[in-house]
Amino acid sequence: MERAAPVAQPAGRSVPGRRAGSRRMQTIVVTVGLLFTAFIAFASHEWGATWHSIVGIGTLGVIAWHVYSQRHWVTSAARKRTRHPERKLVIYNAVLASTFVIAMVSGFPVWLAGAGGLVERVHAASGMVFLPLVIGHLILNRRRVAAKLRRRAAA
Repeated sequence: MERAAPVAQPAGRSVPGRRAGSRRMQTIVVTVGLLFTAFIAFASHEWGATWHSIVGIGTLGVIAWHVYSQRHWVTSAARKRTRHPERKLVIYNAVLASTFVIAMVSGFPVWLAGAGGLVERVHAASGMVFLPLVIGHLILNRRRVAAKLRRRAAA
């Protein structure tokens, strides 16, 4: 009785579908993580400056992971700028990133030095704008996220 020749596996893939499943999970974790940390950062303002700042720094980590996982799109957008096929999203993401940077930078003096006045108002305003922008970001990317989840589930 002859044995069938072994089927070659794609490079870097020991179990068929395993990588697709982990990417699907990554999409779910990042999407839920972004929404969760945005809402918690907003709600944690009532918990005091230290907890609010810790949550803000955690949000920075989730956003960094998200941007890293989307580095090819970000690189393409940076290279093409207004000629990018999704130029609305490029501009929207730049506004979202700027709002987050303003909130983070203005939050440190409020947390560490107890700064008030204009710095505190800028931090509060940018934080209030950030949450709806995150929700808008998810809405603008809903087809991409849904496609990733469907494609990964089928794999």
